[in-house]
Amino acid sequence: MKECILVSFGGRKNGNCSTLLSYIKNEFLSNNIKFELIDILNLSIESCGDCDYSCFNSKCSKSDDIQMLYKKLIDSDLIIICIPVYGNHLCSKYFAFNERGQDIWKDDESYKAFLEKTFLIGIGNISNSNLFKDELNLIFDEYSIKNHTLILSSCEYGVSSINDRLVNNNECLSKIKEFMKKIL
Repeated sequence: MKECILVSFGGRKNGNCSTLLSYIKNEFLSNNIKFELIDILNLSIESCGDCDYSCFNSKCSKSDDIQMLYKKLIDSDLIIICIPVYGNHLCSKYFAFNERGQDIWKDDESYKAFLEKTFLIGIGNISNSNLFKDELNLIFDEYSIKNHTLILSSCEYGVSSINDRLVNNNECLSKIKEFMKKIL
């Protein structure tokens, strides 16, 4: 049985990120996959800084949940991360998670293996000129990994990213199912 970790970086317990990942967990449960849903709101993750670059010399000096989270992700078979757009960018918690990876990734080979099993879903009011799209794809482009991102713009479906739930929109659900078929 495959193990899939779902990580919500959304800022609301029942917002679009968490409800979308709950939908994926329930919809694809019968595919011989064990899902674990992690809500970043329940974890403590500090950003880099105020440490004299300890991660480059030995180990990160921060005492939070990042090591536990990365261990779970590394040990899993598949990773799906849902990230909201705030101010036309990926949310700051995701940036903190990503930058703290400096302590984990000591070589490109292990990082690439991690990326190959990682899929990102970006959610928000996203326009064609939005930096969010570039930021979401950047880590994959560097390693020539294609089709590992899905961008769901609430305005494309005529719904509010704050007041409505994308999982209640049939067109959006079709896109999610299509994306999941490529992954599974």
